[in-house]
Amino acid sequence: MTISALDEYSIRICLRLATCDKSPLSAAEVAEMEDVSPEYARKVLTSLVHGGLVKSVRGKQGGYVLSSPPPSTFLSDILKAVHPEKEEICNYCEKFRGHESDCVLSEECTLRPVWQAVSDAIEGVLGQMSLADLMKSENQVTLLLRQLGR
Repeated sequence: MTISALDEYSIRICLRLATCDKSPLSAAEVAEMEDVSPEYARKVLTSLVHGGLVKSVRGKQGGYVLSSPPPSTFLSDILKAVHPEKEEICNYCEKFRGHESDCVLSEECTLRPVWQAVSDAIEGVLGQMSLADLMKSENQVTLLLRQLGR
């Protein structure tokens, strides 16, 4: 799995919105806080709105807020919102099948269980870590990951 800039900033922007305690943030404010261009912040926010994780609030005091509370927003939800075309976060077998429509090793493949274990581990962490978890200290997040067996 490759973590793209879109993945990183989508999570960071959601985390930023989570810490604002339901006060809408404008795209310009998010851009300044995350040190990205306003255009990029708007692009990420638009993806998150289309994915249902963020709501746009109109008006003078408008901006963007999370659609659900931080404990109900998981990292896997964020990545799926910005990558709606992907059924799985990690799908190595689909990515490396060469020129064929199916992998040349589709009958017997000793790599498949390895990639599935890697995928399960990544999706397990992302599916169990919420924005509320990331609002804790780095040491607390490290301890939480250890408790999850990661």
